[in-house]
Amino acid sequence: MSNADKSKKNPTRQGPSKRAVAESCASPASAERRRVLLGAAVIVVVGILAYLPFMENQFIWDDDFYVTDNHTLKDLAGLRSIWLDPKSTPQYYPLVHTTFWVEYHLWELDPRGYHAVNIMLHLASSILLWRLLASLGVPGAWLAGVIFAVHPVQVESVAWITERKNVLSGLFYLLAAGAYLRFSPPTPEPPARRRWGYYALSFGLLLAALLSKTVTCTLPAALLLVLWWKRRKLDWRDVAALAPMMLIGAAMGLFTAYIEKTHVGATGTEWQLSVGERFIVAGRALWFYVGKLLAPYPLVFIYPRWAINGAIWWQYVFPVSAAAAIVAVLVLRKRIGKGPAVAVLFFAGTLLPALGFINVYPMRYSYVADHFQYLACIGMIALFAAIVWTLRAAASPRGRWIISSLVSLAVATLMLVTMLRAPAYRDVIALWEDVLKTNDCIIAHGNLAGELFKQRQVERAYEHYAAVLRLSPAEAPGQNGVGSALFQMHKPEQALPYLREAVRLKPDNAGYRLNLGTAYQQLNRLEEAAEQYSTAIQLKPTAEAYFKYANILTRMRKLDAAIAALEKSVQMDPSDPTAAGILRQLKQARASGAAPDSTTPAPPPGQ
Repeated sequence: MSNADKSKKNPTRQGPSKRAVAESCASPASAERRRVLLGAAVIVVVGILAYLPFMENQFIWDDDFYVTDNHTLKDLAGLRSIWLDPKSTPQYYPLVHTTFWVEYHLWELDPRGYHAVNIMLHLASSILLWRLLASLGVPGAWLAGVIFAVHPVQVESVAWITERKNVLSGLFYLLAAGAYLRFSPPTPEPPARRRWGYYALSFGLLLAALLSKTVTCTLPAALLLVLWWKRRKLDWRDVAALAPMMLIGAAMGLFTAYIEKTHVGATGTEWQLSVGERFIVAGRALWFYVGKLLAPYPLVFIYPRWAINGAIWWQYVFPVSAAAAIVAVLVLRKRIGKGPAVAVLFFAGTLLPALGFINVYPMRYSYVADHFQYLACIGMIALFAAIVWTLRAAASPRGRWIISSLVSLAVATLMLVTMLRAPAYRDVIALWEDVLKTNDCIIAHGNLAGELFKQRQVERAYEHYAAVLRLSPAEAPGQNGVGSALFQMHKPEQALPYLREAVRLKPDNAGYRLNLGTAYQQLNRLEEAAEQYSTAIQLKPTAEAYFKYANILTRMRKLDAAIAALEKSVQMDPSDPTAAGILRQLKQARASGAAPDSTTPAPPPGQ
């Protein structure tokens, strides 16, 4: 029998089948896919566990401007204005407001939907960060993704619906980075051929990131850092390819700075700092953010605003020491590698737009905020994870077990601290009460008082308005708030001095004049009330102002003038049945020659 015949009769003596060979070749790829899916699943699970307590929270500060009272979310005309009218929304981030527009038409004003989207975007970015760091060969890349997902400094960006800006722009930022590194792989030598489709994709994703939040303008510089790290030297072709991205980023950044100043209101004495003082702010902020990453306690929605004084020598320790740390990692790069230098430069460079050199509105209240370092923290988190993973790899089996246990404990602690922040974001009142535990500041007292006033908890509101006056007696809102609260507490005579002082401090504020007029009306000082209402109409004609003016004119028996004012009120707000009804009564009274009813009560003042 031939060898061929023996082979046919005894299949066990044959070589491996084609199917077996294919399965053998495919097994490493399949194992890698399973590993990636498992790693992503763990990030999603721990992230959902960390943020699940936030799902029942309500809207908080600024969510009214962005969602609940945002008229642009209602219809297609609003969607057009989101894109075409930069001043139709609080900030010109049209992709952010477009997501809100879509969600409004899906679940209207149910905050759970908005919270769920924020959480999903954040976890998607955490997975993308892991895969991006892994592709760059960063040790502990998965650990970095987990820490990014659950670290408590991220709560402000994820739990605050308004900060959709961070989680949406962050996702586009990471996608753009990944696309560019496929166009120009970070190998020791530049590739001979480049796939320009990935460049176009990266450019488009960067544009989407900029239209979500312009802090992402730092991406081209970050990509240059990565290529400098991974290559022997930078290739001029990368500089040329990234130049258009830098230009569009700079243009969008300048436009945002203009909007911040002219539309948002980032101007005034709060931003009048010298160059030296701005460097003090920057240096102190850098160390502050590092400290919060290492020890995220206490976390405060509004941190105390530092007293910056360029005449005090020791305040320059912050920028000098920060600069020394950056120089040190650069000088030591031949001994410790470029990685630490890249991590530190990425951290500082990504934070640059929020270090006080550019006026941004939140710095009116504090120079730092957790959400400012949403993307920047990637540098320090990746550095920490790489150090831990490198130590673990070099340790003995027992040492690896100890390091793994400590890392697991640290991640669990971060998760717990994140979960425990949920009550602080429950609603507007809880938010400001939490701030006041750490920071006795005007903004917290004033906003808490305003919310309590709206909920008719007038005595509690009065206490916080009084605190505003204690902290800054020359603040017109505090004077007006105390006066309005006293009026609601049926103390118009006590309210009057505060309301008058508010008008003196802010004579061009129509709302303050309406409140003062209401107090005068309650005290039957009709001429003075009419004067305040008339001035308020000149400053800002509204249906409310015309209605109150008509009310006082009726009591003064000036029927024709009252009818004219009511007609204006009804014209401006046709849905108000009260004004329309009184207008009909006055016209009937004028037609019949009867005296008009002069007993219409004065409406209560606002804030």
